[in-house]
Amino acid sequence: MESIPAGTGGTVSGLLQAGYPSGYLLAALAYATLYPHIGWRGMLMLGALPALLILFIRRNVPESPLFSADASRPRRSFRDVLRQ
Repeated sequence: MESIPAGTGGTVSGLLQAGYPSGYLLAALAYATLYPHIGWRGMLMLGALPALLILFIRRNVPESPLFSADASRPRRSFRDVLRQ
């Protein structure tokens, strides 16, 4: 969200939030069509596929420039935050 133009934030946020019910629909369709054939173990393996996709994305998609710039700043320790 930090790298999209300022005027389109609401639209992009709405599209991202539309992904939740779409995922639920895909999961229900997968259960209705695949569960009788592959059982619960197969459904468990199917559920592991998004985690593998996350690993692929983490490895191959670079961080946004704003996040990278923020990560390079020095951090305060927990003790320093409590003293203030």
